[in-house]
Amino acid sequence: TVKNPYASLGLNKDASASEIKRAYFDLVKKYHPDSNKDPSAKGKFMEVQEAYDILSDPQKKATYDRYGVADEQQAAYQQQQQQADFNNGGFDAS
Repeated sequence: TVKNPYASLGLNKDASASEIKRAYFDLVKKYHPDSNKDPSAKGKFMEVQEAYDILSDPQKKATYDRYGVADEQQAAYQQQQQQADFNNGGFDAS
């Protein structure tokens, strides 16, 4: 799982859709296993693919931008935790 899709593509959080697409295509060419024989290239290629999967999907991108994760179940859990923290005055009730 990619930790920060923006960093994986070498972008800032305010990158436009066209900047995301351009960075993705540049990195895919650079790390594609057919053209890059470095053993670490395959892992980087897969990381770039996963980052683009998140950032090219408006819903996944919005979820990541808001919660720091692209998985909706994880985001829902984090939202529940944030709400619980707010309801407890920001303090852990345990």
